[in-house]
Amino acid sequence: MRLITYGQAISEAMHEEMIRDQAVFIMGEDMGVMGSVFGLTRGFMEEFGPWRVIDTPISENSFTAMAVGAAMRGLRPVVEIILAPLDWDTIENSIKKTHRAVIVHEAVKRGGFGGELAAQISEELFDYLDAPVKRVAGLNVILPFSPALEDLAYPNVNDIVAGVKEQIG
Repeated sequence: MRLITYGQAISEAMHEEMIRDQAVFIMGEDMGVMGSVFGLTRGFMEEFGPWRVIDTPISENSFTAMAVGAAMRGLRPVVEIILAPLDWDTIENSIKKTHRAVIVHEAVKRGGFGGELAAQISEELFDYLDAPVKRVAGLNVILPFSPALEDLAYPNVNDIVAGVKEQIG
């Protein structure tokens, strides 16, 4: 039996299916040029082309909905969503030291990970906070695909600095 990593197994399975079935395509952040964050699709863009290996903006809800629509039409989408591990110890130590929290989140303010993190901080570290948790989030707009317009929808350095200044008074 050959021993390979989970990542290698996923990469090989996607590759085999893309060769076998022209209806299979991959979409996600950095899937094409970078070959995904973990290198799972490295070389796929050159082999299968940009119509089957699609780089998406950071908009998981949108491209997941696109994949559902594609599947309803008979295509076979593979969607990669990047989830980063949460380092709760670092968050806790920072709040115990500064007595404040500023959460910067690219998604809109309501219904996203930033809100969940703010709730967890409020529930578990409330006694250490000297001010409410400040959230700096993306604009509540339909996310454009144009890079120039997309950049305007996300929090920028000025937004973050303003949020921190508001927290420290």
